[in-house]
Amino acid sequence: MTRIANSCGETVYLLQLVGTEAVTLARLAGTRRTMIDVEVGPSYPLWATAAGRALLGSLPRHQGPALLPPEPFPAFTPRTKTTWADVSAAIQDGRRGGIHAEEGEIDPFLSCCATPLLHSERDEKLALAVSFESGRPENERRVIQQALRRECRQLAWQI
Repeated sequence: MTRIANSCGETVYLLQLVGTEAVTLARLAGTRRTMIDVEVGPSYPLWATAAGRALLGSLPRHQGPALLPPEPFPAFTPRTKTTWADVSAAIQDGRRGGIHAEEGEIDPFLSCCATPLLHSERDEKLALAVSFESGRPENERRVIQQALRRECRQLAWQI
């Protein structure tokens, strides 16, 4: 987590699937900006967050819908995905690219990238996420995504 925070300057989160929510287990502040004030322990909706979709994407495909509320899912901003079809498409995009993304779905001014920490010998579902201001340019977003890709395999085996 330290290497990711150092390489992109943003706050890094470790989250776990607990029931129907993504729960923050650990947070490491970055140096770029004032840390987004998130306590360890809060939970986030699976359908509206990059970490939630990374966690859903680590499950067998038939299990995801059972963890979500009835449609339409609650919207936090106008950008929140509120149907399983939209969430499922976002999960598929994340699986293909290795990075799950969220653009202003929980907070209109925040974006997030996340990746699942896959480990064949562990039952718990974990994800690593980096949140940042929505206005970040594409080249800086690529740095965040590269840092997540580089570290996710190694970290999955260390936890």
